[in-house]
Amino acid sequence: MDELIRQNRHITTREIAVELSISKGTVRHIIRRKLGYGKVCAEWVSKHLSEIQKTARMGVCLTSSFYTEAIHSLPRRWDQCINVKGDYLQLYCST
Repeated sequence: MDELIRQNRHITTREIAVELSISKGTVRHIIRRKLGYGKVCAEWVSKHLSEIQKTARMGVCLTSSFYTEAIHSLPRRWDQCINVKGDYLQLYCST
């Protein structure tokens, strides 16, 4: 089953069940409990990542525009924090 998933990370539990002639419930149990996979954006991804793999995934997620916007907003945010009069509140909304 692990080999089927590694060959095609978009494979469905139904396709695996048909291929191996077992129930979908058994497939789900094996995939999640025994192999440690979870579905992310319709693709099977191992939940057991090394620290290097976790760092690499974060690097992909955070684009250069994220860093550029953060750097450019620092002076304004610093000024607002220093000159706070009890009425400053900033909410961060990820888009």
